[in-house]
Parts: sequence; C-alpha cells; structure tokens
Amino acid sequence: MHGKDLKPGWNGVIEAKRSGYWRAGLHHPFMLLLRSRKVSTLIVFFGLCVALSAQALPMLKVVVGDETLGFQLEAATGTDPRVLQHSVDGKTWEDVIFLEQLAPGVDPAIEIARKVLAGGVAKSGFFRAARLEEDDFPYRTFLESRVKWRTEGPSRYPYVVSSSRGLVSSETSYTVIDGETTMFEVISIYPPFFTPPSDRTIEDWFQIIASAREQDAVTIDVTWDRGLGFPATGFIDLDERLADEEQQWSIREVTPLN
Repeated sequence: MHGKDLKPGWNGVIEAKRSGYWRAGLHHPFMLLLRSRKVSTLIVFFGLCVALSAQALPMLKVVVGDETLGFQLEAATGTDPRVLQHSVDGKTWEDVIFLEQLAPGVDPAIEIARKVLAGGVAKSGFFRAARLEEDDFPYRTFLESRVKWRTEGPSRYPYVVSSSRGLVSSETSYTVIDGETTMFEVISIYPPFFTPPSDRTIEDWFQIIASAREQDAVTIDVTWDRGLGFPATGFIDLDERLADEEQQWSIREVTPLN
C-alpha cells in the first residue's frame, strides 16, 4: 500500500437524525439515504425496530444466517465503488469490505462472518453502503485482509514482532487471548531504556495502518500474510519532511494455541 494513492475511505462519525425515522414495533430492515460531499450512503437497520417516513428507496438486502450475514445492494446505479459499513450505535462507523459487482447487470453483493464485525458476533447493528468517488485498490486489500484475519485468525495466539521507529528498535513476543494481551516479553531492545508497548495485538497493527491512512501518510507499504491475512511486514512514513518518524515491522510465529 502506498501513501499518496491511499485516499482514506469515508468512515467518519455521523449523529443519527431522529427526525428522519421513528421507532416501531416491527423487526424489519428499513433504509435511509444520506448524502455528504463525497459519499452517498444507504443505511439499513438490522435487528432493530425502526421505520421511516421517507419514500421507498433502493434496498440493501440482508440475509441473516447463524454464523454469516449476506448483503446485496438492489437497484444500484452507476459504477462507483461501494463500501459496506457497520455501526453498533448508529453514530460511529467502520468500513467492513467493498460490495462487489458479481457480474455485469448483477447488483453488488457480499457475504461475511458475523465475527468480522466490530463487537464480535452482532445481534443488532446498523449497516450502510457508502459510495466512493473512485476505486482504491490498496484499501480494498486492507479491508479484505482484515476480514480474512477476523474470519480465519485464531482467537488465542502468540506472535513475535521485530519493529523500529526512528532510532529505536525492538524484538518483542506477545501472547493474546480473546483480544487481550496476557503475556509480554522483550527479547531485545535498543536503546535499552526504551519500553515497547506491552499490550499490542494483531488487531492493533491493523489500527496502526488505518491511522496512517487517516493522516494521509506519504508511504504505507504492507505485505499481507496469505494464509491468515495479518500485516506480516510493513513500512509507514507519515511525512517525508520529518526525520526519524518512519515505522517498520515484521511479524512472525503467529500460531494458534489450544
């Protein structure tokens, strides 16, 4: 992934507008079309009691399974790419994955495991299809890799990371159990008075990359593990005008624990 090509996807915070809908006693997904300068979004409320006063709109169809959720955007117009977004509370949104055009004339669709979503296996939530002005292949790869990790990565695992930032370098081992770091060991460090983070999980490395994108980093170069999807190696340069702020890492020995 390379910085100037990485225009961040639209994943800001929106305050839900109560004037646009009202709560009702029917468990059925409805949708609300919002517009901003760069993105138009279609919101669907899954597992919540919501109704709209607006007229009928193109539907983001949700197919609910025991372990999966399927999404299909019906009556899509144009060729602009769309990103499926998820929110637990309708205010803070996370990009999940691009909705794919399966074939010419076929509405964009995708199926994901529930555990991919922020907060784990979702019993309720808000979804929307955000339309981007242009495609972003590196961002597609980032989202696809994160989905792969959340789907296929172990919930209990150790790993070792060699990392450096400026003049500081370290090699550290971590053990992660259900999203929490339970063991932390510094294998080597320079300079010796520096202490690396004691609670860094694989998910945190995805967040480091996402944060760099939000800051419009000059360079983001990541190699993704083909089997599990985690960022195996990476280099980030936030600003070429600043010295000693570049960050790089190499992650290895990610193995599931019994």
